[in-house]
Amino acid sequence: MKVKGNVTQDEREGYVRKDEYLKKGDPEWEDEARLETRKKPPPPAVEGDVFDRQRVIVEWDQTNVEKKTCLILGAGGVGQNVALLLGRIGVKEIITIDNDEYEATNMNRQCLGGIQDIGKPKVNVVKDALENFAVRTTVTPLHIDVVKEWQQVVSSAKRADVIFNGIDIGPSFDTAVASLSKSIAIPLVQGQSYGWSFTTEYYNSQPGTIGAWDAIVEKSLFDKKNPSDSIEETLEKWEVDKTAPTTKHCLLNTTSFPASYKQAALTLLSPANITSCIDLGFLPVPSKIPTRFIGSWSVPCMGSAVSMVGQWMESITGQGNRIPDTMVQHNLSAGCSEIEANGYQLSSQIEILGEGVSPKDVAEMMLPVKQKSSDPSTHRYTTELLNDEADSYESIYFGTVKTSFKEVAGSFLETTDIQCEHGTHFNGLNSLPENVVVPVIPCFLFKAVKDPSTEHNVPTPLQIPLLKIKDGPIPGITSGKRSALIKTNGKWHRLKGCGNGDEGAFPLEIHGIKGQNTPRGCGFEDSVLCEMHMCRRIKEAGVPVGNTPVTAWHYGKNAVPCKGSENIPKWCGVFETVGDRRAGDHLISGILRLATLMVPESQMKALRKEVQRKRENSDADDLLETDMLTACEMQIADLSDAVLYEAPPPVKPDCPLWNQIVERLHVSLSKAKAEADIGSILLHVAKRVGWECSDVMCALEKAGISWGTYRDCLGTHCNAHINNMVVVRNGGERLLAAVDFDMAFTREAYDTSKGMGILEEVMQFEQLNGMRQVLSGSSFSSTGVHSDACHLSSAYLPFKAALYDTMVFTYDARPTPSPYIASLQPVVADIVTLALILTKDFVA
Repeated sequence: MKVKGNVTQDEREGYVRKDEYLKKGDPEWEDEARLETRKKPPPPAVEGDVFDRQRVIVEWDQTNVEKKTCLILGAGGVGQNVALLLGRIGVKEIITIDNDEYEATNMNRQCLGGIQDIGKPKVNVVKDALENFAVRTTVTPLHIDVVKEWQQVVSSAKRADVIFNGIDIGPSFDTAVASLSKSIAIPLVQGQSYGWSFTTEYYNSQPGTIGAWDAIVEKSLFDKKNPSDSIEETLEKWEVDKTAPTTKHCLLNTTSFPASYKQAALTLLSPANITSCIDLGFLPVPSKIPTRFIGSWSVPCMGSAVSMVGQWMESITGQGNRIPDTMVQHNLSAGCSEIEANGYQLSSQIEILGEGVSPKDVAEMMLPVKQKSSDPSTHRYTTELLNDEADSYESIYFGTVKTSFKEVAGSFLETTDIQCEHGTHFNGLNSLPENVVVPVIPCFLFKAVKDPSTEHNVPTPLQIPLLKIKDGPIPGITSGKRSALIKTNGKWHRLKGCGNGDEGAFPLEIHGIKGQNTPRGCGFEDSVLCEMHMCRRIKEAGVPVGNTPVTAWHYGKNAVPCKGSENIPKWCGVFETVGDRRAGDHLISGILRLATLMVPESQMKALRKEVQRKRENSDADDLLETDMLTACEMQIADLSDAVLYEAPPPVKPDCPLWNQIVERLHVSLSKAKAEADIGSILLHVAKRVGWECSDVMCALEKAGISWGTYRDCLGTHCNAHINNMVVVRNGGERLLAAVDFDMAFTREAYDTSKGMGILEEVMQFEQLNGMRQVLSGSSFSSTGVHSDACHLSSAYLPFKAALYDTMVFTYDARPTPSPYIASLQPVVADIVTLALILTKDFVA
């Protein structure tokens, strides 16, 4: 067979496959009718076309790929894998720069070399290997010292369309490369791997954007101060008094590092001057841990390369150019703890590791990971803001209503291993002030157990307690009155008990059944530890859990204003979370609103008749609400098979995400419904919600776990309701995950003397008066669900009845197979997102 690497120029110039579907009546319809997607096929294959399989990927632009020249700095474990991938996809030219030779110890991870290449320059190893399979890619090897021959790096970058930086010199050299990419306005992708982990970063470096240079300077790499001397004058002074190294190569972040040198070096490194530097001999050269001390292997090296090339490809393919994630971090195993990873990175920015000092020791010295209490004045909190786009996917699933925090005194819990103290009953706090009460869970006490054989590393930003306040320095997202979300290290965390609204206090409010006061806005030790323990127990029962315990904060006694309850310990639980949008207030309310945009009002008369027919009360004058039927134990209906004409909603001029989804639905909605043989996508989502709530309740019942139903001095509590299910972003077989277990308890820990009867009776109450009643649209037994009736036109009451009836009917029909349909899931995901957009500013 012929091998062709020039098909693009000869026959497929400019071809980019679109995401298009055949239409009924097209000549190809009958031939393709049995295909699952009925997508328009790509053009016929050209015999021997090396790039045929990637050319036919929707939105892949092979013409653009083949025009690109790529500069790779470093031909080691990361650089060789980058070259391998770029050669396979067919870029025009690869310029690879490195000063090292290939050694036997490189063979485990530097994939392009073999025994025959030992002793060769690594750049030549890359060139020789790619000649065997890179049928149209030219490889230009430069075996040079990038510090001494910086101008060759500059001239190569000016010919390139992107820089891949995998060279292992240190942060000072990375600063120069970042500045170079900003200066000539080409993307920079950089990556590193160590031990079990790898990290990659992408910057497009275009004018008006934040590039790597801006990010590094923002972190004050050189601790800039006012200049006084030039570099030359500084070096001369050093050589005279011998207080610093006598060469231009010096150590980063030393106390003897002159402020004038730092300022002058930054000036030379700036994007305005970086291309004029003859060499980089003035850069500080840090000490670094040898590769053999950390260890390196093929998978993190390849993972870093895959991520780097993938980030770049995402930016150059498709219409309008996508925006890749700025940073990707991945740890392949617990074999390298977070604290050690921090040590490896920090070690490149300190003077010298002393004899017998490990990276772990370094991290512990430089980061207060092991502290039991924290002084806010000495801690720098780092956080990540939401995308400013009000309709970004992230904001839709995690919230749009902003709040803020300040750091306060207190301590953090160093373990998530919470055990139940059997035989020790919870009787509430001792020595409560007069007329003050707190929740009393009907179960044994919990205590934190620190296992010295395991290490639980709390992320540094989460080691100091935060308090919600108005106009604070630390940004977050509101989630209920006493909770909030914050994003750290690329992950979202829920803070449960971090303040009463934005009051900056834990006030006493009247909530007791006899008019007693209780502290508001905070958690209590037992409820916080209970939730940390029950998250694990409930997950073990097979329930999808939305919150994973990270730590708990104990606020200092005088850290937060709390007049009248100063002696009551205040706590806050900290959990990594999958989302904040609630199934009731956000998803179901959004579906009700979406129905008015997708289903013509003219269909409501027929739907009303169908609801009444299936309820077996077709002669009734009034269409009763579902919650009234369930309360009176009357017949409800399964309307999941009702046939509704549903059209994509109108576009919204100010909401690009909405419009993108609407455009997709114009292509996919009718076809997906027909293939899945369903009559209504909206009622199908309702059926999914009813089934998932039923499945969770069945799992809890089987495991002998109550979600949290009991009576105490504050009234009757019941956590088994739809708003304690959150919508999972990018959900597949599961749309929802269960949360809020601060009142949950197990059969073995249950104290019947303080409960509502035997556990089976409690769980039956949860099943019927809790989850089932709330699914019908009632707020009975739950303080977490708000009625949406006021937002729905009376003309659409038949749809509301059909939706709630379907959820309850499906809930009652358990156990039944999941209604999940794989081919329908992309449309379901789009419908869910539209529903959440309609309710995005509501705080549950």
